[in-house]
Amino acid sequence: MGTLIATRFGDQVEAALAVAMCESKMDPSAVSYDGSSYGLFQIHAPTWAPVFAGFWEHWMEPKWNIEHAYIIWERSGWSAWSCW
Repeated sequence: MGTLIATRFGDQVEAALAVAMCESKMDPSAVSYDGSSYGLFQIHAPTWAPVFAGFWEHWMEPKWNIEHAYIIWERSGWSAWSCW
């Protein structure tokens, strides 16, 4: 997982790894306690499922979750995650 995250996040890799570890313990199948956030980066479904086509089919795939976390980071920075 670390290599995929490093490849996508480049010089932000340390922060990205810290967020993924805090949010999901690097578990691609993680679901939040209230069922609202999914995957490695715990992408918030009520916010992002309507934005990202295929959310419900792909959230558990590490590469998909990392790519979409990167898009969220580009739009919102690390403040999109509570672990930041």
